[in-house]
Amino acid sequence: MIINLIYTILPIITMIIGFCFGFSIKKTDELPKVKTPVEIVEEHREKAKLKKEATNLDIYMENIDNYPYNQKTIKE
Repeated sequence: MIINLIYTILPIITMIIGFCFGFSIKKTDELPKVKTPVEIVEEHREKAKLKKEATNLDIYMENIDNYPYNQKTIKE
């Protein structure tokens, strides 16, 4: 009895999910891009590098503003 109910509802649920997924793909005309772990790590490293460069630039600007006094060392 309960198995028949599951066999009836499960195909309906999967059909609805498939329809929604197919409908969203039709709007963009392309499949969503899945990033590989290598790409994710490279993006993280690039963000860290840009953040480090930004902090170094901020330190340079502070050093220019405070030229004769309070110079900060820059870690490279």
